[in-house]
Formats: sequence, C-alpha cells, structure tokens
Amino acid sequence: MSAVAKRLNTVALFFGVAAILLSSCVGTEPPVIKIDVPERTYISPANNDGIQDTFSFPVSILPAAKAFIAGYGISVTDASGNRIRYMEKTSSPGKPVFGKKSKGGIEPPDVLVWEGKDDAGAFAPDGEYSIIIEAWDAKNRGKAGPFTAIVDNTPPAASLSAEPLVFSPNGDGRYDAVTISQEAAAEKEWTATIVDAKGSVVFTKSWQGKPDATVVWDGLSAGKTAVDGEYAYRLRGLDLAGNQATIELKGIVVSTAATPFVIGLSGKAFSPNGDGVRDQLMMQPVMDDTRGTESWSVDVVDGSGSVVWHETLAEFRQLVWDGSGINAGQAPEGTYWVRMTVKFQNGNVLELLSDPVLLDRTPPKASVAISTPVFSPDGDGKLDTIQFLVADATQEDDWKAEVVGQSDGAVVRSAAWAGLPGEFQWDGLDGEGRLAPEGWYLYRLYSADEAGNEFATSTQAFVLDVRKTPAAIRALQTGFSPNGDGNLDAMPLELELPVADGIASWSLRVRGAAGGAIRTVEGRDAAPGFARFSWDGADDSGKVAPDGSYTVVLSVRYYKGNEAEAASQAFALDTTPPVLKLDLSPLPFSPDGDGFDDVLDINLDVKDASAIELWNIAIVDRDGAPFANLGSAGSPPAALRWDGLSALGELVMSAEDYALRATVRDAYGNESVVEGLVPVDILVFKEGDRYLIQVPGIYFSPYSVEFPFNRSADNWSALRRLATVLAKYPDHAIRIEGNAVRVLWADPVRGAAEERQILGPLSKARAERVKTILTGLGIAANRMTTAGLGGTVPLVPHGDLENRWKNRRVDFLLVRR
Repeated sequence: MSAVAKRLNTVALFFGVAAILLSSCVGTEPPVIKIDVPERTYISPANNDGIQDTFSFPVSILPAAKAFIAGYGISVTDASGNRIRYMEKTSSPGKPVFGKKSKGGIEPPDVLVWEGKDDAGAFAPDGEYSIIIEAWDAKNRGKAGPFTAIVDNTPPAASLSAEPLVFSPNGDGRYDAVTISQEAAAEKEWTATIVDAKGSVVFTKSWQGKPDATVVWDGLSAGKTAVDGEYAYRLRGLDLAGNQATIELKGIVVSTAATPFVIGLSGKAFSPNGDGVRDQLMMQPVMDDTRGTESWSVDVVDGSGSVVWHETLAEFRQLVWDGSGINAGQAPEGTYWVRMTVKFQNGNVLELLSDPVLLDRTPPKASVAISTPVFSPDGDGKLDTIQFLVADATQEDDWKAEVVGQSDGAVVRSAAWAGLPGEFQWDGLDGEGRLAPEGWYLYRLYSADEAGNEFATSTQAFVLDVRKTPAAIRALQTGFSPNGDGNLDAMPLELELPVADGIASWSLRVRGAAGGAIRTVEGRDAAPGFARFSWDGADDSGKVAPDGSYTVVLSVRYYKGNEAEAASQAFALDTTPPVLKLDLSPLPFSPDGDGFDDVLDINLDVKDASAIELWNIAIVDRDGAPFANLGSAGSPPAALRWDGLSALGELVMSAEDYALRATVRDAYGNESVVEGLVPVDILVFKEGDRYLIQVPGIYFSPYSVEFPFNRSADNWSALRRLATVLAKYPDHAIRIEGNAVRVLWADPVRGAAEERQILGPLSKARAERVKTILTGLGIAANRMTTAGLGGTVPLVPHGDLENRWKNRRVDFLLVRR
C-alpha cells in the first residue's frame, strides 16, 4: 500500500471478512455514502507499470445522527452478474481499528481502491465490471453505485510500412519524400516521431483517437533538408487504461549525394567473328560509390539512334556485347555508341554516351606460295635461293612477313609493308647476314586490323639443307624362322639415316647368296619407318623364301640430289625344325632298389642346321599331371638317366604307364616334339622281413568289383605280371589289402558312415576278386588272405583331388611263412 493510501486511511478490496458487530447506538437514517467517480473508469492492473493500475477514488461515509458506522462492504461483479470480489469490514467496541481504539464503531475509509483482482488474488480478465459500496449502522444500511470499471491490459498495436525506403529530397520530382503507411485502432493518443541514428527527433506528429492512414515526410528537419543517413519512424500509442506501446520502422534512408560515373570500354573496335580475338565488347561502369543504385540499363545504338542491343539488370556489374542484335540476329558491321542509364534508390537518374565503337568482322586477305620445297644456299649455283610469291592481297595499314623455323617458330628473317605486301626472295641468310641453320622453315604473312580481325597464312614447309647424307642398315638378329609360329617370324632391321628428311625416294632390297634381289620395298617423300624395318621372309610373290643366307640393301635419294646406299650383315633364314630320335631302355623299368632295371636310360638324338637353343623332357602321370621334368639350355647330353623320382622325391607307382614328351627348339624358334611311353614294372619293396607291392593300376567300375570294359585288358596284363612276380616268392604268405578313396572326407560323421557301409565292404570284395583271379593265374589260394581297409590308409590326403587316385589301389604284403 502506498504512503498516500496509508495516510488517507484507504480501504482495499483484499481485506478479509470479519464478524458483524452491531453498534449500540440507534439512528433513524442510514449512513450517507459520497463518492466522486466518473461514469466509466479504465484501469490496466496486470502490466504493473504504475499508471492506472487500480480503481481508486476518494469516498465519504457519514453515519446518521447519534449513530456509529458498524461496517461497510464493497462488491465487484462482472458483465454476467457474477461477483468476483467482495470485501467487508466490521469492528467490535474496544478493539483496534486501523491501529486505533474503537469507541463503539469503525472508522470509514477515505479512499476506495480495487486492485483489479478477484477473491483468489488473480488479475481480473479484460472486460467491464460493476462496483457497489455499502455501509450500515445498527439498524440501517446505505448504498452507493454501481460504478463502472473497464479492465484493459492489452497495449495498443499498429502495423507500419514505407515507400520508398531510400529517397532523395532534392526537388527533382523523383523520390523527394517518403510515405509511411500505418494501420492502428483508435486510442486515447498516438504520437509519431522520426529520429536519426543518434536518436535525435527530426519530425513529430500526434493524434487523438485513430491516427492518419499515411504520413508523408519530405526530408525536412526544422525547415532544412535532413542530413544523409538512416532514420527510424516510431509510433507511440496510449489507450484509456494507461497501456502504452511503441512500434518502430527502421531503414528509412535519406540520400542526396551526387553519384557520378564513367563507362569503361574494352576498345574502340571489335570483331565478333568467333576467332577468340576481340570477339566481345566489354562495358564496365565505374563509380566511386555504388551504394544506393537501384538498376541500370545499357543500350547500344547505331548512327541513326536506333537501339540494336539492350540489357537491364538489378546489380552493378560488367556487361558484354557479342555483336548480337536486339531481335536475335547479328548486328551489321558499322559504328555504334554505348548509352548507359543508372537509376538510384533516391530517384536520381544519370545517363552517359560512350565514344564511337567500330564493329568489323572482315579480316585482311592474301595468298602465298614458294618456288621450291627445298633449297641449298651452299654457293653451288643450284637452288641457292627461294622465292615467296604473294597474290590476292587486300590493302591494310600494316603487313608483316617472317621466315621462321618450323619446329621452334624462331624468326630468322622479316619484312614489312604498308598497303600491299611485296614479293620476297630469301638467300638463306638471317637478319645479320649469317647463314641460317639447316632445317625446315615456313614463310608466314600476317596482318591485324584495329577491330582485332587477324589474318595469317603461311607456305608449305620448305628445307634449307647443306648436310651430308650418310646411311647404314643393321640386322638385329643372326637369323629368323618365318614359319608362323609366333617365334622369330620376322627379321628386324635398324636403319640409320642422320638426314631423314627431304627424301625424294628410297628402297630396300633383300638379296640372297647369289646376289639377286628377291624382295624390294620402295617409298617416296619419307624415310622407311625412319628407324626400323622388318622382313617377314616373303619374296615379291608373297612366298616364303628358301632357307639360306641373306642381306638387305638400303638406297636413298634426296630432293637435293644426294644419294646414299648401305647393306646389312648377312643373316640366316631357317624354317626347318630339328630332327629328333628317342630311345628308352629298359622297358618296363622297375626303380624299386633291387639292383635290376632301377634306372631309365633316355637317348635323345638331335640333328639341325642351326644351333639348339633349349631342350625339355616332361613326364606326366595317368591324368596328365606333371610328374618329372628334365631340360636345360643348349643341346641335350648324349646320355640321360632317370631314377623314377619326381622333383619332390616321389617314386613312380607300380604297374603304371607314364607319358614322356621331349621338346627341342633351335636358335630361330623352330621346334620339334617326340613322345614315348614309360611302363613301370611291378615294384617290390622290402620292409624289414616282409615285402610290399602297391598296385593302383587295377581299375574297377564305380562302387563295383567288375572291371570297366575299356580297362579290362590293362587289368589282366597287370595281374599276369603280378602273378609272375608273386611266383618268385613261393615261401611267402600273401595278404591282399583293398584300399579306396573316401568321398565324404570333409564330414567326420558321414565319412565314418561311408567307411562302415560302403568303403570297407567294397574294398574287401575287390580284394577277394583279385584273389580269385590270381588263383586262376596259378597262385595257391591257401597262400592268400584278404582285407578291406577302405579309406583308412591313404597315400595322399583324400582332399587332394588331383592325386587321390593313388589311394584307390590294391596292396600286397608278402610275409615268410
């Protein structure tokens, strides 16, 4: 409560309800209530800004004669008649009232205050409320009101816009003022101000009720034009309830500064012909300060003032005219001007016309020729000079001619003319009177006009040549074999021509031992492959020449008259392969270490007219897999011996046939092959007091004890040889063991089942079949027993798909009885 309210003994509506104490005094008239309240009172309690926050007015409550005020009450109801706030004050005799002792009643308030809240202490919502005050003594009750209070906590609002934001109050009739548009409801008061960047007020205007829809500011402040800069428009509103709000519009700019500019052009002439030289006219506006520009446009006009090209842009940047017309086609050749117009945000408009610009697409023209493609300024009186001829030339301000090196473009002699170019005779000397270097040259004539149209032409290349012309040819091999096998099928020859240009004609002639040419290759105007030539062995008819010794002769004739000739060294043409003869002994051979036929003798006899480059002997097993390999460079030795072991130390299998292939190649790629078969005998290996025979060469049909038809003869041959060997050991018992390949080796469970159900019984049955056959071949049955080992005793892992055929075998164990 404020100090004033305390001093005036103010009664506020937040007092609690107390019991009613009846005065003992008796009056005949009710208390008189006097309050000076406007018809409608506006308050804004919720904003707590200290302005019209409460309904507060002086009040006078007078009791009747000889009566005391026993109590008073204040009620507040909303527009619907609902009471939202009630305050009642009573007092008993002798109890304190506002800090004083009561003498039989209460002291009435001096000021009536409602803080805009309901009984719960919350601010009442915006709306209209009725306030009634009552006072009573012991018997009578007085009443005043209702008084109307308007609760309004909503501040004023408005929307603002301005056009244009940038203006120039310079009196030119364009953008001389800014118009601010504003939309707002009627309020107690509206005040508009315009302030500069420092907050100083340069314009003000106010309204009661609704503000004007527009405000026009002409840029004046105190009768003078405001300084250039940025300003803000502020609209402040005050409503009847004391709510205030200020709405601000920034970005209003006063700009009256002068904005001079110039047009920069890329040249006085251009030639939009697509040659990459002055094809465009670059137009660059130049300004000290581009701020405030709104748009700019460029017109290209002809001599009559007609616009042939136009461009309008919103940004300040470089433009390019490529010679096109305003209606798509190309503007004709002629003189043009560039007119540039700039519009500023402040309304200023500047226009500038450039110097004349020439559009010229027609280049200079001429043709040139030479009197000879080669000359030799060596003083011999033959082609000591070259003449440069000119025709069909146009008149130009400047023609230039140059003699330049073809490879490096270096200028060795030059000339110049105004008007028409003249003819020029060159004696081979440079500008200082020295003989120019030997080599290829060009005569070049060129001109360029002011518009950038360029013309250049040159003669065909010609040669200044005083060089010697030696020649050489070398065969790069001692021989070759043109037999189409892809090996040394051609004879490469290296040609050495220090002077490889200026050649009028050349020839290569292949000569045999008798001296006559069997093949001739000729050409003109170029060296033969420049450095390499290859003879495929064919004669002029396309047939391969016979074996023998040959040379190649190179002949060269130059345009300047020189001739050169060279011959290669002799080389061999050899298409005959070596003649081979193979002899193997003993057959069959049995490398089982018993001292009999343990080594195979290989005799390879070779006959060839040329040297032998290499030889090789390859031995493969039944599946064609490599088993052993012998060979080296040069000729094979007179005698070779093989012990039956592979490169890994593996011995050949018993009763198996191994294929042998001998290959011999001579120095020129001619190759011969001879083949043979190496049968291996039944091998008997002593192991302690017993002997072991392993025979994989007994073939059975899949999962059967029957022999396949195509291998039956081989099986019987192997078994007969086996019976012969077994007969040599009559005092030995024979255990026949069948072995098989485990197909399901990778699966332990299925592999074990395969072993029990298939491989064991099958290998046992096959051993019995072999026993039966051997019995028929004379081996006593009581000497032989059988066993089926299945895949339990492999020679190689069952997973070795290439070699596991060796596990499918029959083993024979011989034990002395």
